[in-house]
Amino acid sequence: MTDEFREIRELREKFMRAVYDLRDPNAGLAMGRQIKERMGLDPADFGDDDDLYMDIAQYFDQLDYIRRRSDGYGMVSITALGIQYVEGDLQRRDAPGSVTFNVQNAYGSIFGTQQHAEMNNVSFDFTTVEAELDRAQAQEEHQALQAALWRQG
Repeated sequence: MTDEFREIRELREKFMRAVYDLRDPNAGLAMGRQIKERMGLDPADFGDDDDLYMDIAQYFDQLDYIRRRSDGYGMVSITALGIQYVEGDLQRRDAPGSVTFNVQNAYGSIFGTQQHAEMNNVSFDFTTVEAELDRAQAQEEHQALQAALWRQG
């Protein structure tokens, strides 16, 4: 991990800890200037430090850990999910989960995120379909099966 990513990760942790520690017990609000100080950022800096603060706040707002407020500079409120995150009662999610499947040869493969699957390998030939056609009672069913058979042939 590069130093830049490590620094951002540490600032994110400091941000959430500061929001948790500084929140007003009644309103749940924390002030941006105090949070910036706790993060080691300059609260009077409205340039790079402010941009970094706002990016981190937006990141946690998107994860639903905080709510950004428009009624004061950098004011945020922590959500129940954010409290669980800080207290360690929640699996930390750095990014929305996604799964990528790279397939070379799919024969006999199981796709998905499940751990167990059941597969029944039944041999298939057109003789089986023709026998099923003979057993079909209703004319419509018989015609539908025949049409499917002809499309395959």
